[in-house]
Amino acid sequence: MQPVLKVVLRKGDLCRSVGVDALVTSANARLEGNANPSYWKHHGRTNVDGEVRRLAGPALNVACQIALQRDCDAAALAAHGLLVTDCFGELQTSTGCSTVVHVIMPDGLYGAPANSSGDVSNSSVSRLAPAAYQDAYAHAYSHAQVVYGRRWLGALRVAAARGASVVALPALGCGVQGWGAAAAAQLAARSTLAFAVEEATGQHTLPPPTLREVRIVLGASDVARTWGLVFAKEWSAAAADREAAAAARSPTLPPLPRLPELDVHEECLEITNRGTL
Repeated sequence: MQPVLKVVLRKGDLCRSVGVDALVTSANARLEGNANPSYWKHHGRTNVDGEVRRLAGPALNVACQIALQRDCDAAALAAHGLLVTDCFGELQTSTGCSTVVHVIMPDGLYGAPANSSGDVSNSSVSRLAPAAYQDAYAHAYSHAQVVYGRRWLGALRVAAARGASVVALPALGCGVQGWGAAAAAQLAARSTLAFAVEEATGQHTLPPPTLREVRIVLGASDVARTWGLVFAKEWSAAAADREAAAAARSPTLPPLPRLPELDVHEECLEITNRGTL
């Protein structure tokens, strides 16, 4: 029987997670990290990718540029949204991580996916009249939600394809990309559940899936509280849906796949129990 995927939410430092095979970080289309400190979204802020780059050292920057030149240009990367490199330096030695998955999340502030052609861009939306602006924003944000879910799911697929048993992710998009914690958490939870169904039903291609733990490491207390609440609600809803589907299912059919085990660590539960959504 296929082992049940474990999904862990904990408060802590992503770059100090021990026993991790793959680590997921936010990126931009040029894979330059925080190399452009004058960019307004980086002004006066630190982020996960900056710490990833600091601990991995210059070898990661070199690997990013080599991968970008070898695999795709910046425009293609922005459209696809994912790129993989090896891990280096102190980040590798302290976590055991061998793989870094660089993910370009869509812009949650304006709704338009970062640098992707064919979508409603920030500049085109800003030239519209107020009513049209609202419609365009709603369309762009709806599209951004779809992209967010696909890229979270894609990061898990890539980690599994690289043979990872444990993958660690932050609250992707909740920093400089401006996603609200509740919206991002809901998309992440549903995409994680979708990935678990893929694994349980054998939808992956060879080699067989190896991923056993999805570890979500949350730095800020308010984000940890919100993500804990949202994941608990999504798991509860998924359990109810599974129970209803199982009751209506023919006994001659194979049983439905089990839900992933959700484990919200105590330090996060203490924060979660004080919050409501």
